Amino acid sequence: MPIAKSILQLVGNTPLLKLEKISKGIEADIFVKLEHLNLSGSYKDRASVYMIEQAENRGELKPDGIILDSTTGNFGPALAFVGGVKGYRVRLIISELSLPTKARLNIMRSWGAEVIVRPEAPEELLAQVSEDEKGLMNWILNKQYCDTLKKNDSKVWWADQISNYDNVLGHKFGQGKEIVEQTDGDVDIWVASVGSAGAFWGVAQALKEKNPKVKVIALYPEDFPLFDWTKRGRWEYWVKELNFDYPKTLVKRMMEEAPPDEIICVKDEDARNMANRLAKEEGIFCGMSSGANVHTAVELAKKLDKGQKVLSVIVDRREKYAGEHPSEHYVV
Repeated sequence: MPIAKSILQLVGNTPLLKLEKISKGIEADIFVKLEHLNLSGSYKDRASVYMIEQAENRGELKPDGIILDSTTGNFGPALAFVGGVKGYRVRLIISELSLPTKARLNIMRSWGAEVIVRPEAPEELLAQVSEDEKGLMNWILNKQYCDTLKKNDSKVWWADQISNYDNVLGHKFGQGKEIVEQTDGDVDIWVASVGSAGAFWGVAQALKEKNPKVKVIALYPEDFPLFDWTKRGRWEYWVKELNFDYPKTLVKRMMEEAPPDEIICVKDEDARNMANRLAKEEGIFCGMSSGANVHTAVELAKKLDKGQKVLSVIVDRREKYAGEHPSEHYVV
């Protein structure tokens, strides 16, 4: 094995694992890409490296630049890790409304990032939003805040993972390319949670280019109805109401250009129970979105025949949610 000259050369090349215990009694095969083994603990490392390097190549990110984005989970630590190694300052925005446990805040700060906690939206604004749209409003206000910071500082490069198509390509040419090599494209179903849509759509593209018959199935949590918001145009509505100029999200583009074959809502309890099983039975210490992924993969595999293959992904490691145990929440 050659000696790496930068730790960033070690991002990716994660193994594919066949689940034997979880799939006991099921004729179809279930495989998971172990992306939690990436260096910052999630598959967001791939997108971070690719997005940053593309921005460097285009001259958008200068040597004295500041990397900016909002985050609630994995993208922040990944940006902090990659940006720090490359010598950039990293500024991450998070709102009080979705403030994670101190564990995740401390992880981002340990990588060297500046973390800015944005105050919760004014009550008069939240009063106009239904309970199921508070998460959406939170996303939009975070992006609006990033937009303001970018406009006020010429050194800032805004990664903007939910609209930056390099997010999709980073996963297509990384995780997706590796999966095709590991399986030769012999996959019947690709199933995974959707947040920004970068990983889900990128892997789907890579698989479908090799095997157009593969079925791609998207997942989302009960309290974050991302696809419903998209179908009803709620993102565009609130962006307009807030006088905020913002491009199409990747989820919107995906739904227009290459919609999933099926969209499934996964319950918190099912995601948590499967994450617990994965830790105990398979030795995979993963977060709730990974639990949701594998829970659904199992349910789908039950309907398939011997030799058919369901593929999913272990997104991140569970240490990030340690402060929430035993009531960890399925988020994207």
